[in-house]
Amino acid sequence: KGETKTISFTEYNIALDEIKIKTTTDLENVEFNIKTLEEKPTDINKPDKIVYMYMSIETNAEANDISEVTVTFKVDKSWIEEQKINNNTILLLRYYNDNWQELTTRKTYEDDSSIYYQADVSGFSTFAIGGDKISDGVDPGFDFTWTIAIIAIIAIIILIIIILFKTGYIYIEESYED
Repeated sequence: KGETKTISFTEYNIALDEIKIKTTTDLENVEFNIKTLEEKPTDINKPDKIVYMYMSIETNAEANDISEVTVTFKVDKSWIEEQKINNNTILLLRYYNDNWQELTTRKTYEDDSSIYYQADVSGFSTFAIGGDKISDGVDPGFDFTWTIAIIAIIAIIILIIIILFKTGYIYIEESYED
């Protein structure tokens, strides 16, 4: 009762890394049915995100027997780069009552090939992992404001030099030697 159990899926080499469950009662013979789906199930609408993958998570435990669920998943960096996804927008979505719910998702860590995220889940059903494209083709690490400021300063300096030449404050003296 009130115990937290961790179910690891790392050995299966799938996007789902682990599920942590805190129970309200002592549970026995709890089973989970987890399916990674090749594509979106036909009976549900498409989420408003670029989807990395769909999965179904079901259990025989009653909803009131579980007080907290945290899902840890990973997304391949190669997919993020190929799809031009802003990795700060990746989240877990749950399909519930004919709508996609965006779940609270945190980026936890990364290794050479994947970025890991955790999401708080209020129940089990069909899920999607997705994110948004990088906006305006600008790298999220690129600070556009500073670039414009530097270009503006350089343009002003060039303009001042041109004005000083035209008004005679700066001139180039040519000397000829015999």
